[in-house]
Amino acid sequence: MMSELERTIFIGLPKEIPSSFSWREQMSSVKDQGTVASCTAFAATAIIEFQKRKRAGVVHEYDLSEALLFEISTYEENQTSSSCRRKGRYFSHVIKALKSFGIPREDCHPYDKVCEDPPSKFGEESPLWCKRWGELSALNKIKDAVAINTLDLKALKNAIYVAPVLAGMIVFEDFFSYSGGVYKHPPSEGESIAGLHAIVLVGYDDSKKALELRNSWGTDWGEDGYAWMSYDLVTAGTYTVTYIIFTLETPFFFDAYHLLPPKKEWSELRRHAVTLPSR
Repeated sequence: MMSELERTIFIGLPKEIPSSFSWREQMSSVKDQGTVASCTAFAATAIIEFQKRKRAGVVHEYDLSEALLFEISTYEENQTSSSCRRKGRYFSHVIKALKSFGIPREDCHPYDKVCEDPPSKFGEESPLWCKRWGELSALNKIKDAVAINTLDLKALKNAIYVAPVLAGMIVFEDFFSYSGGVYKHPPSEGESIAGLHAIVLVGYDDSKKALELRNSWGTDWGEDGYAWMSYDLVTAGTYTVTYIIFTLETPFFFDAYHLLPPKKEWSELRRHAVTLPSR
């Protein structure tokens, strides 16, 4: 029996949405991942911070620990400080960590300590984490995740209208220097890529024909840390979309899209590890 939530996703409800919409003003402050390949942790954390604020109906921001989520979601068997910093994370491992452990507040493991003494493998702990990290993390666990492939722009906009969406995108060199406007860069055959990068889709605007995204490269990048991505990058078949639903233990959820190109040689590029070049 299909649940109401699943029905909403598969059928594409709500049927009527406005021509433009944005969660930007309700998101927590844009952060900077620095030179660590931690974009997936930053994107997922931003969405959970949004959830907590939305669910509580408060004005103040929540500040959760990207560093701890990043460190604990490693896929390595012998993670070191060096490998921790340079190796991005699979969405699946971040999801697993959020389901298994959750994420604590920022002061449990501040980002300025990221990868200084990380756990050697998934699920282990670091001596740098606060003593109550498990108890505090459990307050922000997710319940489950489901993936659905689609190129349906309307369904994507419907998802954004419900809540911010986690997404992965291919990054080309010109994305680093983006400073405003609508980003348009359909990849051409044989073109090299800088890597894959995790971001959050927070809005859309039909007049711009673009999706609004939140990055983790600080407020000096783009439009105060945000950007607009052309609808064509979804509808032209350049990207496939994996739809993931995250459900918290409490009755609130967020939706996630994973944008990847359909070409076979790119299909194995699952780790998101792009950082802004040295500034």
